[in-house]
Order: sequence, then C-alpha cells, then structure tokens
Amino acid sequence: MNTYTTGSRRRFSAGKASSLIGVGLLVASLGLAGCAADSRGSGVSSGGGSTIKVGGICDATGPTPFPESCQAAKAYFDQVNSDGGVNGHTIEYSIEDGGGSAATSTTAAARLVNSKGVEAFVGGASLSGCVAADKLLTSRGVYSLEGFGADNGCWTSTHIMPMNTGSLLGYFPLLHYVFDVAKDKRVCVMIPNTPAIGTARSAISTFERSSGHKITAELLWNPGGDLTPLASKAKSSHCDGDVLIGVDPVYVGTLQAAKAQKSFTGAESAVFSTGYTATLPKSLGANGNGLTASSEFEPWSGDSASLADFRKLQAKEGFPLSTVSEGGYLSAKLFVDAVKGIKGDVTTASIGKALSGMKDADTGGLTATPMTWGRYNIGSKFVEIRGGSWTTSSDEWYSPELTTKQARQIAAGRPVS
Repeated sequence: MNTYTTGSRRRFSAGKASSLIGVGLLVASLGLAGCAADSRGSGVSSGGGSTIKVGGICDATGPTPFPESCQAAKAYFDQVNSDGGVNGHTIEYSIEDGGGSAATSTTAAARLVNSKGVEAFVGGASLSGCVAADKLLTSRGVYSLEGFGADNGCWTSTHIMPMNTGSLLGYFPLLHYVFDVAKDKRVCVMIPNTPAIGTARSAISTFERSSGHKITAELLWNPGGDLTPLASKAKSSHCDGDVLIGVDPVYVGTLQAAKAQKSFTGAESAVFSTGYTATLPKSLGANGNGLTASSEFEPWSGDSASLADFRKLQAKEGFPLSTVSEGGYLSAKLFVDAVKGIKGDVTTASIGKALSGMKDADTGGLTATPMTWGRYNIGSKFVEIRGGSWTTSSDEWYSPELTTKQARQIAAGRPVS
C-alpha cells in the first residue's frame, strides 16, 4: 500500500463520488487547538452546591474490555471538581461494568438510573451498552454522550450520541483512503462472520454505489477460529489492499498467517481504529511495518497541540493513550461545556435539553468538525506503523458528506435513500 504524507490541511476530491458522498471529502477541523484546557472551571454560579449525578457503562470484563473510556471521563470530571465544579456543582460519576453482554449492560443501566439516580450517561464504551440502555434512557428522558460506541444502537437512538465514527460509518473514510489515496486497485474486505454481517455488507454496498469503486472480494473470518483460510482466500483473490475489521489478536493472527503463506504484508493492509493501539506495533514486530489504521479523533500518538490537556490528564492518572480513552475524555469535555450553559436548576430535564440542543460544540480540534447532537463524527485521519511505532500519515480529515438521515440509515444497516 502506498503512503501519503502531507503537513497541510486541504479539501480532497476523489473525482468519482456521486451526490451521496459529494465532491469535498475532506473537512478541515474547525476546532481551535488548545481550547480543551480552557473549558473547565467554575463559571458563574446558578445556585450551585448540589451534586450532578452522572453514570457510564464500560466493559471492564468480557470478550473486548473498554475500561479506559470511563477512566478518561472520570479523570476529566475529577479535574473539574478540583477546579471548583461546574457552576458550583460537583460531578458524582458512577461507573458500571457492562461485561460485554446485553443482560449485564441492561442491569447496569437500571442500577445507574433507578438506584443511583444519574441524570446523564457519559463516557460509556460497551459492546451492548447502547442497545441495552436505550429503552430506559428514552422512557426516563436521560441522555447519553457515549465515549466509544460499539453497537448500532449508539447511532440509532434519539437519546444517545457517540463520539466515535463506528465500524459501519467507518468503512467510508477507510475505503476511500485505500482506493483514492493509497491507489489500491484490488481491495478485499475481511469481515467477521457474525449476526451483524448484513449491516457491514449494506455499508460496503452503499460505499460502492456512491464512489464508483468495486470491492474485489468479501472474505469472512470466524471469531475464535483459525485465520489461515482467511489468508489463503486473500492470496487467491490477488488483493493488493486488504481492509480488516477486528481487534489486536485478529490483526496479529491474520498477518502471521499471511506471512506464512506469502499472501500479503502489513504494508498492504488497513485496519479500523480498533487496531490503533499502543500494543499492536509491538505485537506485530517487523511484520507490521506499513500497516495503516484509521483514527476518528486527532491521532493520540501525534504531537498536535489539541492533545495537550488529554495527554496531561492521562499521564497524571497513569493511564495509557488510546482512541477509546480519547473518546471518553471528549464526551466528558462536551458534557461539562453543555452543563455550564444551563440557566437555572441543573436537572435531568435541563441536562437533556442542553445535550440534545448541542450545536457546533467545540471539540478543541479533536474531531474533523464541531459536534452537533444527531450529526455524527464521520471524519478520520490515518496513521501508519513505521519502525515499530505509529506515525501520522496524513494531517487531513477524510469525511464523506452524508446527511444525518443517510448516516442513520447506514448505522442501522438499512438501504440508503
């Protein structure tokens, strides 16, 4: 896979996109670097002194733990509290383990709302957290800023807004990058063989129709199974670009199998942001050189000034930097900024109104565009493993121009109109 490096920000036109994607695929970040550190503080009191109860569901256990999102949100709230709170109010943050299952997440949501009386959810990251909590949140008028959404409910609920792009919407910038920047011609997409396979196929099909590109082969892999057949299929399909969705063990196992069969290398591979971790380059070794990953936030491994406050808090708490923790941090920041604007009593209703009314909220440069409730973060930058560490391969945001309706349809796995 060819690399693409630039130090500037500009709009990008693939030249093939239809009206669905639009001609401007790059949206420059409108956030101001360093603003995140300036958004905290007590502000003007609204008759404070009471506690704002906030909760988050993160998978501390289960098949794919995501504890770092809630940890980052807590670190932000702790700092806000030490600075005097939000308009005189202290934030009381309760974390529940989703356990990677809908049943556990449902129980966790009920405990937060019914037993602990939380007035909002912030920083969540759970395989089933959004679907499990949606009905309860909607019925009780509780809103959620999900730190790192994993299930489709994060993008289809009226009461939940995820900070990240997610896998289905994430296909758009990632496949665009592989086709139009890396210039790969025979692109194979490796998809986990799960009940959600239909939604992935729908998203890929929509990308094909809108971009004019055609996927060479769809290669399925079975979670927990032997990855050797996957590498064999990629070799027989003569792929020059391989897009793989999974987690670190899958990426490592696939590239090891590919190396053994002389199928493909890291330089010919692109993975979702789930692979953009501190551990993957170490796990892959030389086999990972050239591998590309998407980052739906400002790349945490970079040196952008917009990362300063996030880095400081993570270092203070001894937490590792990651995409998931960046999402948790951002959700806490946006929550505090929204609550600071409440005039009068801070209640479940007033918090819900502040969050659902969020428009062009400043993310401090951490996302492609400011955040508006119901308008998803669908921009990505790209990083590459070079010499055993991550390097930002493009300082540009790649953002398909989808309407909110189209994005919701893709996230739900429905045909796009």
